[in-house]
Amino acid sequence: MKLMAIFVLALASLAAAKDYSVQSAELDYYLNPDGTINVVEHITYDLDGSFYQLYVQKPLDLDIENASGYCARKECTFSQVPYEGWDELRLDGDFQDERIDAYFMYTVKGEILEQKDASQFFYKLWGDQWEKGVGTIDARIHLPGDVSQASYFMHPPGRDYRVNASGRTLEIVSVDHPAKTYLELNLVMPKGWFSGLRRAERYMTRSEIEDGERAYARNEAIVGFLRMILTIIAFAALPLAFIFAYLRFGTEKPLSSLGYLAEYEREPPGPLSPAQVSYLLDPQGEGFRPEALSAEMLALVHSGHLEMEEREVIKKGLLGERKEKKLCFRCTEKDTATLNGAQAALRAFIASKETDGWFSVDGFSDQKNAVSLRILAKNFDSSVKSWFKGTNYIDGRGNNLVMGLAGLLLVVSVVMLLVVEGDPVGILLLVESIAFLLLASLKPTLLGRWSDEGRVAEAKWKNFKKFLNDYTLLREKAPRDMAVWEEYLIYATGFGIADKVQKAIKVVMPEEAGRSRLYSSYAFYPAMTRSISTGTSAATGGRASP
Repeated sequence: MKLMAIFVLALASLAAAKDYSVQSAELDYYLNPDGTINVVEHITYDLDGSFYQLYVQKPLDLDIENASGYCARKECTFSQVPYEGWDELRLDGDFQDERIDAYFMYTVKGEILEQKDASQFFYKLWGDQWEKGVGTIDARIHLPGDVSQASYFMHPPGRDYRVNASGRTLEIVSVDHPAKTYLELNLVMPKGWFSGLRRAERYMTRSEIEDGERAYARNEAIVGFLRMILTIIAFAALPLAFIFAYLRFGTEKPLSSLGYLAEYEREPPGPLSPAQVSYLLDPQGEGFRPEALSAEMLALVHSGHLEMEEREVIKKGLLGERKEKKLCFRCTEKDTATLNGAQAALRAFIASKETDGWFSVDGFSDQKNAVSLRILAKNFDSSVKSWFKGTNYIDGRGNNLVMGLAGLLLVVSVVMLLVVEGDPVGILLLVESIAFLLLASLKPTLLGRWSDEGRVAEAKWKNFKKFLNDYTLLREKAPRDMAVWEEYLIYATGFGIADKVQKAIKVVMPEEAGRSRLYSSYAFYPAMTRSISTGTSAATGGRASP
């Protein structure tokens, strides 16, 4: 029933939807010798849906007399009502999915002005409050004398008006007239055509009016040209900035130019922890990786912040209880001041989950630890990413350039749309700036590159990973020091290649291997990583990172 109700409401909404367009507007202005103007507006509406009123709006300070109106071939009633700051001429009726020819007639007083040696009709023939454009505006001004004795100027200038001046009629046609765009006429005529006119506040000569109009047209042409140039520059700026940023900052420097030519690294090339190295080699990946967390646990054991032991734990199942060996950890009293954020978060998690003094790796996949594990994953992730941001390993100048310019043009486009609602240039500039902002935000490496320090650091750690991944190199080039081999095993666990290091240890240092707690517990590492992966995936909704 609920779905049926929604369907019925949708149909009702579609049925109630309505719209209209203005097919044409024929405007006749009869200028009388006494200074009054008789106006006839014939507006053709195309109505889609149900309407009860058609109207035109006039300024409240416009002196209108003898207003009337009617609908051709349609019954309607006329009224004149002040409404929300306008004087509305209305035609009320039952209009439904049809074309209506509406007529509005009225007389205007006081709009032909006396100038020093001329009379002036400076008037908006069509207002800018119309929400719809007009197919064709055909405005005809009927004069008391020959139009050749008058001079006329249309506003806004620059539109492709068709003008026919013949006899006593001046005709102005504007095709595809835009919405919210006025059509204004400044008509200067001989002073003797009229009598009893209101004196203009700006009392000028005919030549002063005409010179002012020509200067205004020139200025508007210059402004229009500058606007066009600025528009071209604005639209081209982002693509050009993007190309420049990519060529200047988006390509990596060759390592030879930075003085680094080594083929591999036999020792960890810096004090980075496994999680930090993992993120360094894949900065666009996730900050939280199960393999990295496993490696960090081993690193904490190696540094003495955790103790590790294989212990028997009781597992309950359908066939009863059974004992299994599990890798267990517990925190030591060693000072934690030297730990980085990710290591501190991991140690705090283990400390909070110790049972009978120990934490079994099965605790990572225990549902009752899901909330704590979600917090661990979030803290681990943010700590690694925060560390990376603080290294300045990435040169983000190209990305910052494009984002800054896109942000500036976004503000410009919003201002343009506030000044001119629906401005097509503003809309296109808004879309372009948002598109480049998204591109720069979602793909920062496209316009960024490694800094010199970061480029060398990444190359060194890649070469160290390559060294650990090469079984032959491990056997032939690795030092004979068990502490170093344990470090190898820690980083190899983070890289997911611990099996190769474990095999190499067994060949190179078989006796020492048996005494290494990290080596002897290696068989449990894959299970530990699986438990972490399973638990964090469930805790974070199936994702590897929050």
